[in-house]
Amino acid sequence: MSKQEQVVVAVSGLTKGYSQGGANVAVLNGLKMSIRRGESVAILGVSGTGKSTLLNILGGIDPADSGQMSVEGQDIVKLDAEGLARYRREKVGFIFQFYNLIPTLTAVENVMTGWEAAGKPSNLGDKAARDILASLGLRDKLDRFPEQLSGGEQQRVAIARALVKRPAIVLADEPTGNLDPKTAAATTELLLEQARQFASALIIVTHNPSIGQHTDRTLVLRNGVLEEQQHAASAPEAYAA
Repeated sequence: MSKQEQVVVAVSGLTKGYSQGGANVAVLNGLKMSIRRGESVAILGVSGTGKSTLLNILGGIDPADSGQMSVEGQDIVKLDAEGLARYRREKVGFIFQFYNLIPTLTAVENVMTGWEAAGKPSNLGDKAARDILASLGLRDKLDRFPEQLSGGEQQRVAIARALVKRPAIVLADEPTGNLDPKTAAATTELLLEQARQFASALIIVTHNPSIGQHTDRTLVLRNGVLEEQQHAASAPEAYAA
C-alpha cells in the first residue's frame, strides 16, 4: 500500500451521550469511519445530529463514552490530558466558521502561530507561512492585518494557519458558512487542493450539501451513525440549517 493510500483516521464503535432531563440521550451510536491520507470527506446532517460532537472527539477536545479511535496508528482514546494537548498541536488542524484570527497580528504572523504551536523550528516559520499564503493567492496580502482583509481572505489565512504544520488530520466546521456562494466555492477548492498537497485527511462538517460535490466522499450522520451518500446535492432540503 502506498503512503497516499494509508488509512490515517480509523474509528469504530464510537458512542457518546448526554444527560437530559434525567435520561441519557445517545448522540453517537457505534459510529465507524476510516479516512485515507489525502482524502477529503464531507459530513452532512441536520442540526443536533452530533456533527460538532464528532468533530470535537476527533480533535481530542471531548472524550467518547466508548469505542476506538486512532490517527496515524496512535490510539487517541488512551491519551491523557498532556498527550491529547500534544496530539492537537502536532497532528490536528482546525478550521472554523469564524476565522478566529488574532487582530493585532498580520496574515503571516497569524499563520506562524500554527507553525510554532506544533513545535516546528522557529527560524523556518516565516518562510513556511509566506509560502503557503502565496499558494492560497495571498502573496500581496502577507503583511496585512485581519481587518484589512475580506471575509474570504481571512478564511484563507485561517486555512493556511491550520495546514502550515502539515497535520495528519484537518477538521473543518462549516468553514464557508460566512461566505457568499461564489467565494465559498473558491475557498473550498483551495482548501481541498492544499489538503491533498500536504496529504492530510480532511473532514468537513457542514449543513451545505454542495460541499459534497467537491470532496472525495460524502457521509450523512443519522441516528448516531454515518451513511455513505453518492450524490449529496440531490436532496438539499434534507440538510438545510
